Amino acid sequence: MAGRRRRKDKQPVARINIITTVLGLLSLAVFFLIIRIASQTAGSMPKAVAGIGLVSFVLALWSVWNGKNTLKNVEYNTVLRITGFVFPLLATIVWLFIYVYGIFVF
Repeated sequence: MAGRRRRKDKQPVARINIITTVLGLLSLAVFFLIIRIASQTAGSMPKAVAGIGLVSFVLALWSVWNGKNTLKNVEYNTVLRITGFVFPLLATIVWLFIYVYGIFVF
């Protein structure tokens, strides 16, 4: 009977939360890859790599927006709702930091 209750109490998973979590993690991975490439090439990266970084930043922004909107929906899995907001938010903060640093320092 306890097994039935556990299955019944499980919250469903929203696809948008999975997508935002994956996009946030992907954006963070792209960020660290670009930082590694920049450190190996002494800052002279190809423009295509910088473009990929900008696209990754925009995807992180979109994910933060969607994650924030689904954070209030208590019908879905709590862990994925939180990770679907936190990882893209972290990625957005990291991207914004590096862009603002680049604007004011260089």
